[in-house]
Amino acid sequence: MALLEEKLNFPSLVVASDNDPWVKSEAARYWAAQWGSDYLNIGAAGHINVDSGHGPWPHGLKLFENLRAEVAGR
Repeated sequence: MALLEEKLNFPSLVVASDNDPWVKSEAARYWAAQWGSDYLNIGAAGHINVDSGHGPWPHGLKLFENLRAEVAGR
């Protein structure tokens, strides 16, 4: 599967972790730049998904709500 290497035509946010075993923070930052996305590193959180033990994430929900509000304000 080829990854899109051009700017997205909508607001986006790449959330990354310092110690994700699947996506290094440098790679996440690179893709955020390629896509024209904002980038947020949340520190040592591992791979950010439910299978990695992450449950409810109020901060992530707030990030999503902020992004949704940005889109609605366009």
